[in-house]
Amino acid sequence: MGIIRKMNTFCMFLLVLDVTYSHCLTREESALVLCVEEIAISYLTEGPALMISLPTTSSEVSHVHSAGSKLQVADKLLEHIHKRTISPILISRQGSDSTQNILTPTHQSYIILLWPDEADDLTSTLRKLLNNIVLLDNIFNHRGKFLIVVTDFGIQFPNNFAMNITEILRKDYGIINSLIMVPNTFQPTENGEEYIFDFYTWFPYESEQCGTLKEVVLLERYRYGNDRCVSTGTSLFPSKTPLNINGCPIRISTCEIHPNIIKTSAYEEEGDSVIYQYRGAEIEYLLLLSEAMNMTVKFLPTTDDKMLLSDCFFHVLTSIYTGEAEIAMGSLPLNFRAVSFGDPTVPYIYNSYKWYVPCARPIRKIDNVMNIFTASTWLALILVLALSSLSFWAIANSPSTSSIQESRAYKSLSQTFNYAWAVLVGVSVAQMPVTFRMRGFFFLFVCYCFAINTIFQAFFTSYLIEPRFDKQIGTFDDLNTSGITYLKHPSLSKLALYINYDQHEKLRIPQENCENYTECMLRFLEGTDVTVMVTDIWAEYFAFTTGRDKSSLCTIDENVFTMGLAMYVPKDFPLLQRFNALLRRCLEAGLGQKYWSELTWNESLHKYHQGDSDNEHDSMYFAFTTFHLRIAFCLLAFGGAMSCIAFIAELITKHFGQLFTVE
Repeated sequence: MGIIRKMNTFCMFLLVLDVTYSHCLTREESALVLCVEEIAISYLTEGPALMISLPTTSSEVSHVHSAGSKLQVADKLLEHIHKRTISPILISRQGSDSTQNILTPTHQSYIILLWPDEADDLTSTLRKLLNNIVLLDNIFNHRGKFLIVVTDFGIQFPNNFAMNITEILRKDYGIINSLIMVPNTFQPTENGEEYIFDFYTWFPYESEQCGTLKEVVLLERYRYGNDRCVSTGTSLFPSKTPLNINGCPIRISTCEIHPNIIKTSAYEEEGDSVIYQYRGAEIEYLLLLSEAMNMTVKFLPTTDDKMLLSDCFFHVLTSIYTGEAEIAMGSLPLNFRAVSFGDPTVPYIYNSYKWYVPCARPIRKIDNVMNIFTASTWLALILVLALSSLSFWAIANSPSTSSIQESRAYKSLSQTFNYAWAVLVGVSVAQMPVTFRMRGFFFLFVCYCFAINTIFQAFFTSYLIEPRFDKQIGTFDDLNTSGITYLKHPSLSKLALYINYDQHEKLRIPQENCENYTECMLRFLEGTDVTVMVTDIWAEYFAFTTGRDKSSLCTIDENVFTMGLAMYVPKDFPLLQRFNALLRRCLEAGLGQKYWSELTWNESLHKYHQGDSDNEHDSMYFAFTTFHLRIAFCLLAFGGAMSCIAFIAELITKHFGQLFTVE
């Protein structure tokens, strides 16, 4: 019994030892966990989420009481990171779908723990882990921070191994910002063993790499001793985009779309290669980037200069998706369909599609003058003139004024009409009234005429300087009932799908197909009753090129669609963040607006020197001439003619009166 009791006691002791030390890590594993923890806290937890990816492990290795198992390293690492950060931590395991339904922002950091799988080497295991992350479309981010941690010591040729890992990350998955942590060796010291961890990365535009992976560099070396990791202080995730890329070529895919993309020249070099040169509102931003970063811009040839706008969009976006070009540009809007081809820069030009309608025509000057007062006001004015004349005559011939000698001019009905008309038009009368009653009424009539004349002259001068116009088409309903012709471009149907617009299909006005935007806009500017739907920047540019200005363009009140134009780059393009920073500076400095002002001004001067400028639209001043007073002169001539007719009639009457008297 004693032997059995001793045997049971010994077994219990072994079990306690097993349970006690099964959760303890070896010294090298503890060094690995502490160094990765420091890196994670310093560089990888400032984002919205941290993802940790783990390989699968066989049942023998993953047993909970197996000393030094790889999963215990991961467990200890998760425990330490969780205690020191508040950021959410996502776990991804090979073959696991536990994170499929988790919605998180795409800008994340990644830690991939790498140890050999049951039958695969480290590179094969890495591919499986990355494939598992890529399947999570809402989580994988090409531009995130990736820390690849190799857990095993004794890697042969760590530089070559890091090169192979980086090549997989870059070429197969488009990962740019990667850091490879490789345990190097351990060295005995006075205070114990010292463990060394090497960190490798690559810089796309150093050592003449120009975005292609040619070599990796040893960025930092951590030394673990005395329960702490010691480094030289070098940043493990430095910026991968230098200020100067040393003339590296950048291929541009674009289409000629005025005024954003304007082809200026095309010439052949040796080897039958054609060199294209462009300018324009968008190209100006590209040239500013090229000058700031010292990069060589190379424009790819276009397949068809007359392709539709929608076909151009698809062509240039396909170029960056297939790797033929690094930048796609050409009036490309920020759109969720385009984002599937590449990543956009910050928008630098804002365009609005608008309905351009005929401008309201000015009303004729004669109509303006007649419309100063309404018909009822004109009628009231005539009645006041007639009644005032009768009142003058009645007051002058009333019995109460018989004892007082009133001027004889006011006792004649025809003469009172002449005096009343003279006061109305602001002319002095020949004789003033004598009696108090006549003077009082005459004063009231003068005040009335003064008020009417002041109002008339104010409106008359205003209409001469800025004439009134017909009713302007201001809403889509007005356009729909206007009866003008809609010039429809063939690409609008495809473009409407991108901007989610279908109002043009509801128009009930006559429609014509117009395949040339230039001809459509020219017909519109010539004053014909047509309407077009184009972007505001293109309409303004075309108006300047034809010798007009913005005053010749009229639109309805609502915009069809407002969009920001941007460049698109491949999802693994290293220079995107640098591009965005420089574009924001250009926008803040107004450099693009400066170029646009110079472009439109030069076009206006060019047309002016050719003699094609429309002076009526360009004039800032109004010349007041006798032409604008022709109505007053016409009335004067009419009055003179009537006076002559009356004078002749009086002569004839007097002549025939004398003849009848003699007989």
